[in-house]
Amino acid sequence: MHRVTCSFHDRRQRTDTRFTQARTPALREAVRSWCTDHHVDYLDMWEPLRDNNDLLVDGLPPIPEGHQALYQHLNVLGR
Repeated sequence: MHRVTCSFHDRRQRTDTRFTQARTPALREAVRSWCTDHHVDYLDMWEPLRDNNDLLVDGLPPIPEGHQALYQHLNVLGR
């Protein structure tokens, strides 16, 4: 089994490239769609952080406790 980590960047949209929580749903759908089209497994890493703003710094990057939540999320998915 191969694992792929991908980062999504849409070069067609060259306007405002700042990533915000408001843009999260569109980005998640774009990545999910790309993964489906390219037969790549998609792991939704936003789900454990979505309603936990206290786990995020400035609204997006996780704090150490946020990383712990991500670890626990992946641990459950890996079983």
